[in-house]
Formats: sequence, C-alpha cells, structure tokens
Amino acid sequence: MGKRNPYFFCVLSVTNTEVHSKTQIAVHFAHSFRSDNPDCHIFWVYAATTQNFTDSYRKIAKKCALPGNDDAKLDTRILVREWLEKKESGKWLLILDNADDRKLFYPQHHDPLNDEELHRYIFTYLPKCIKSRGSMIITTRDGKLGRELLDGEDPICVGPLDKTNAEHLLRAKVRTEKWNLGAAETLLASLMYTPLAITQAAAYINCNYDVSVQTYLEMLQKSHSSMAAVLGEDLRDHRRQAGVTNAIFKTLKLSYEYIRNSPDQHYGTAADVLSLMAILDSQSIPATLLLKGNDITPNERAAIQVLRDFCLIRNRDNHCSLHPLVQLSIQEWLRSRGELLRYQEDGLLLIGR
Repeated sequence: MGKRNPYFFCVLSVTNTEVHSKTQIAVHFAHSFRSDNPDCHIFWVYAATTQNFTDSYRKIAKKCALPGNDDAKLDTRILVREWLEKKESGKWLLILDNADDRKLFYPQHHDPLNDEELHRYIFTYLPKCIKSRGSMIITTRDGKLGRELLDGEDPICVGPLDKTNAEHLLRAKVRTEKWNLGAAETLLASLMYTPLAITQAAAYINCNYDVSVQTYLEMLQKSHSSMAAVLGEDLRDHRRQAGVTNAIFKTLKLSYEYIRNSPDQHYGTAADVLSLMAILDSQSIPATLLLKGNDITPNERAAIQVLRDFCLIRNRDNHCSLHPLVQLSIQEWLRSRGELLRYQEDGLLLIGR
C-alpha cells in the first residue's frame, strides 16, 4: 500500500457506483482481520443516514457496556468516540459502511462552526487518535468524500472482476440444474462482470423455478425495457441492511438523484452532462461537445470531476465514456420523469452543431 496509512483506508466502488460490492469486500477483510487479530473488536457502523450511524454507535456502547450508555442525557456518539480514542478500548477495527452522502459528514459551507453545529455532522464522532490501536475502513461511492475522510489520500478503487472470478461467483450462487456455461459466459459479458449484477442475476434465477441461466439471458436480450425491469427488481439479500436496495438500477439512480438534487451549481451541470451522455453513444464523447463550448470552464471541469468521483463516467484526454448499465439506468430514470424527449432533442442539437 506504499505510504498509505495502514490503519485508516477507504474502499471506493468504481465504474458503476455500488454495482461493485464494496460492502462484501469489507466483510471479507473483516473475516481475514479477525483471523489475524482474534482479540480485536470489530464494529460495523452504517453511515447511509444520521439515524443509521447513531443506532450503530448505540449498539457499540451497549455491547461494550460503556459507562453512561443507558443515560439518556449523554450523547452516546461522544461516549463511543472518546472510548475508541482511549487505550482501554484495546485494538479495534471500525467499518464505516455506505458513507455516500457528503452533507451528512461535512457542512456545505466554509464558515466556522459552533459546538451545536458541529454535532450535526458525522465527522465529529469519528475517532481522531487512531494510531496503532485502531483501524478503520470506509466504503463510499463518492471519491471526493473518500479523500476528505482520508485527509487527502486517494481511496482504494475497486475494479470489475475478471472473467474467471466472475464465472466462479455466478456458478457458486446458481443451482447446478440451472447452469449453462455458454449462456453464463454471454450473460457475464453483458453484465460487465460486476459483482452486484451477478449476485442479483443469481438471486433472480434461483427465486424463479422456470428461469435458468439461459432463460435469464434471453430475458435481458429481449429489449432495453425488459433489461430495465429485470435489473430494477429488488431481491432479498441477508447481507445488506434492511431497507437498502440490491437492485442495480435503483442503486445507480440513488447517486443520480443525489447529484441532481444538490444545491451546488456544478452538481446541476454534472446531472445535465450525465443525462446527455445517456442519450448519445456512451463511448469516447468529446467533453467540449457535452459542455456546449470550445473551452471548458472551471464550473464545467468541476462537474466532470463530480461524475468521476461518483464513478459514473470515465474521462481520458478530454473524452468521456459511460458504462452501458449506467446509460440504460439513466435513460429509464429520465423516462420515468418525462424528461427523456427533452434530452433527446438536446442531443440532436449538439450532434447537428
């Protein structure tokens, strides 16, 4: 890991925002960590919402019988943070999962904060003195937030599986009588070897007695609307927190809606750029075409960086590319909002310039 702080690092999903299972990587690491450190505490903290975070800290306080954990007048989050910073806590690993919403962690302005304002943000309750006793893993879809939580260090980016491991994953999850190697190879390629897509496909196949790998592939190949319906269905996954979707399209849309609804100007520009990319050929689109000008402004450059930080696009040599699953997901989202035609018209105007 080079000069990376070995006690504080971040796992970042790349390419498809949550299509790669960051959480599963953290789970596997935790098992390995436990084998090497049998006396170490391992704490799992959900950070998708402030309430998730608070509930997780309350469970830690209760499980470890921290003094004052049952006192309603005390802030359990402060109790846990201060305990983790003390030697009495011993060695520990804290996994901060689904840290995706920056506004839950940091204020959206640079003005000084008073004590009351500080207590609104999750970063206030993260242990500050980790040193050699404590370790932390953070899983996030937002590369910018990952870097901020790592004091400027780059997160560990997780790429797609290779063909062999993708096949092993699907085969391990699908019942033997439903297996077909040829269909599996084609299916895995269409799913871009992404773990969450593979896991969801396997769950769908196993949950439907008349669906095999072959028939599932045929369903995806029928049409874009058929693929959207299949990949938009939630299926039970006991490893994910209750209420957290495991449908690929829905997880992609969460990121898109977050960007779209942000008050920051460059986030709005980013949403427009992503919408246009979903209408155009998704590969090697000139950035100047998307941004409607010969020169890229600072706001537009920041917008491109937002999409890169959320792992929604790839950007190289001022050309942008979009994953086909992301493209189809955004198209379906625009269609559901009645905005698809407008962006199709904008795309035609861009091409005709």
